[in-house]
Amino acid sequence: MKILLYSPSMDMRRRLGMDIITAGHRVEPTGLLDDAAYFLADDMVSVAVIDCGEGRRLPGEIGRIDPRPPVLALCASRNQIASCLDSGADDALASPFDKSELMARIRSLTRRSLGITEPVIKAGRLSYDPVERTATADGKELKLTRMELAFIEAMMMKAGRTVSREALLSAAYNHSIDEPDAPVVNVIVCRLRRKIEEATGGDGIIRTIWGTGYRIDKATAREAA
Repeated sequence: MKILLYSPSMDMRRRLGMDIITAGHRVEPTGLLDDAAYFLADDMVSVAVIDCGEGRRLPGEIGRIDPRPPVLALCASRNQIASCLDSGADDALASPFDKSELMARIRSLTRRSLGITEPVIKAGRLSYDPVERTATADGKELKLTRMELAFIEAMMMKAGRTVSREALLSAAYNHSIDEPDAPVVNVIVCRLRRKIEEATGGDGIIRTIWGTGYRIDKATAREAA
């Protein structure tokens, strides 16, 4: 998952950013509301974590954006929670909070926004566990690199929908660093297909949508028959 993290506090950005990275996700940290609004347009941002500080409401620049990913408001105290929720936040968490609760709420918001009800995401013969960050094909765990895992996560989160090459790159890289050329996507998808085929006995599962991107169907042809 890619997480937008907005906070005017550099210390909070560093601390929470490291927590998110340690959990295996990518983070777009910023201390500027204009930048936060820009990153919210990124289709691969799963959740926006917004530090409301001592204020009692979600910043207007964030609340007015539509559509946008789910917003988790970080509040200085429990007294702020109701106001942050009423001003547009989808969930709120008051300080002090535990890192495990922060990550659990991020995962919960992501599932809700995608209409996923189960903690393990399933699409045909593939399964993806966002907590353990493991993928299986026909029950066999796939040994994936960091990049391969980012790609399979992005496609599983949007199973049944086409994910563009640009969106896959966005899921795997931060805007703040140089992104590789699009042909790298083809190489990584080929490696993924090969590993899935080895586990399923020949079914690569990932479909190429020419001129658009890639898609993992929610059900395989075998299951639909």
